[in-house]
Parts: sequence; C-alpha cells; structure tokens
Amino acid sequence: IEQGEVFLQQTLKRFRHSRDMVREALGNISGVTLYEMPATFYAFLKVDGLANNSQPFILDMIEKSKVGVAPGEAFGEAGCGHLRVCYGTNHTSLAIALERLQTALENR
Repeated sequence: IEQGEVFLQQTLKRFRHSRDMVREALGNISGVTLYEMPATFYAFLKVDGLANNSQPFILDMIEKSKVGVAPGEAFGEAGCGHLRVCYGTNHTSLAIALERLQTALENR
C-alpha cells in the first residue's frame, strides 16, 4: 500500500511470470493434472498414484531432489492425491526447483 500502484504492477508481473514457469514445467507431465491458478501463488497438482498419503513421495523427493512441496491432504480430504507447490520465490530458485520437481514427477 505504501509503495503504490507501481509496486503492485511489478509484483503482479513477477507472479504471472512465475505462474507461466509452473505451467511450462509441470503442465504436460503424464499422470499429472495442473489446475488453473488465476489468483494465487500456489499450484495444486493432482498426481496419479499418490492415493491418500503423499508424504512418502514428498519425503523421498526432499531427500533425493532437494525440493519440497506441501501434501494436498493437509488441505482437507479433497486434497488427497494432490501436491501444493508455492511459486512465490525468485525466478532463479523457482527454475531450479521446477526442474527437480518435473524430474521427480516424471520418474515416480
């Protein structure tokens, strides 16, 4: 609010670019559904084969890929089989994380 409209427009531009990076990296992986992200800095992914407990997959990914995501079931029963990915970071870190996440999802 203190920094005004210029700050707001810069922030929106940065988050839109981040959202586009997520779409490009994760949007076409077989067995993964990426939901639309119209007004957030989180992506919600349905991942075939995760069932009701994504924690083993997430812990394995943290250990092997050094990237973390939130389990979908943490957001209620409807989140089972999903992962939540925050893309509210700098583009350099996001690119590295998305590459690692993409590899982990393709090799699950």
